[in-house]
Amino acid sequence: SSLHLLRFFLHEYFNWNSLITPNKSISIFSKSNPRLFLFLYNSHVFEYESIFFFLRNQSSHLRLTSSGVFLERIYFYQKVEDLVEVLANDFQDILWLFKDPFMHSV
Repeated sequence: SSLHLLRFFLHEYFNWNSLITPNKSISIFSKSNPRLFLFLYNSHVFEYESIFFFLRNQSSHLRLTSSGVFLERIYFYQKVEDLVEVLANDFQDILWLFKDPFMHSV
């Protein structure tokens, strides 16, 4: 961020027609030194690429973690629903045995 600000001032400084600074001081910041501007530009690009790379890695890690947890949660809830269905059916059968008045007459 600070490198971007420095690059901005150095790059745009020679284009300004400021009354505060004379034209003689502008000549040192002109495009006669392209290596400096290339260095500042590369530093700026590297800074933002590293930030984007970090964010991409974090988001992919979170996406993998959250999707894995999400799939496990879906699988768990499906197992719970199946278990509830089986227990409900068995409970109905057990209640039928106790409610049958002729169960002991066999």
